[in-house]
Amino acid sequence: MTRKTDVAWWHEFEIVVHRIVPYTLVLLFFIIITELLHTLSYITIGPALHAWLNMMNNIVLFIFVLDLLYIARRCDSTMYFFKNYWLDIIAVLPFTLFFRVLNEFNRLFYFARQVRIGQGMLQSMQGQQVASRTRIITRSLRFISKGMARR
Repeated sequence: MTRKTDVAWWHEFEIVVHRIVPYTLVLLFFIIITELLHTLSYITIGPALHAWLNMMNNIVLFIFVLDLLYIARRCDSTMYFFKNYWLDIIAVLPFTLFFRVLNEFNRLFYFARQVRIGQGMLQSMQGQQVASRTRIITRSLRFISKGMARR
């Protein structure tokens, strides 16, 4: 189900994007292989190559988003679009942002654990005044970490 009345430049846009997509898939394949080999410690990636891979990955993502936007414009209804192209939508979501947020929560929990250990050390050294102040911080961080662990 697509619209029949498209502007001429949208048609040209479709042709260009559809010609670029196979090349971006090949580029994406090489990016994935390089990152996989780096993760498994078979190769070492320098900062310049890592920056280049990130740039190429963003270009590939941009081209896939353009393709998805063209498909969304051609569909008659949003329900049809979401029903038939939901995997394409998931494919263009930036999951690196999601993993960065998880990493920040992990750092917060690590900090809460370190504060708890430090509080125990201060209490054992009879530093009751400092320990009572850090107890408030520790309990609030513990409350946050338990709330996030339940989800």
